[in-house]
Amino acid sequence: MTKVSYDIQFHGRTVKNVSSYEEARGIISELGNGWMYKVRYTEFDPHDTPEYRKACKEHAEKVAAKIAERRAALS
Repeated sequence: MTKVSYDIQFHGRTVKNVSSYEEARGIISELGNGWMYKVRYTEFDPHDTPEYRKACKEHAEKVAAKIAERRAALS
């Protein structure tokens, strides 16, 4: 999963860094002209894709079914 933070900037100079989009938008709306935010990517996991998560879910379901099957056989 890609994690981001937001730099609050005034005419291209970073003044503050916040972690949420809502907080960044709130600060910008209060301060007015000349202020903007810039997205800063802080972490990237190339394996965290919808396909990878789907494959992990399918594998977990197969393992859970196998465990349930073994428990039923022992009972």
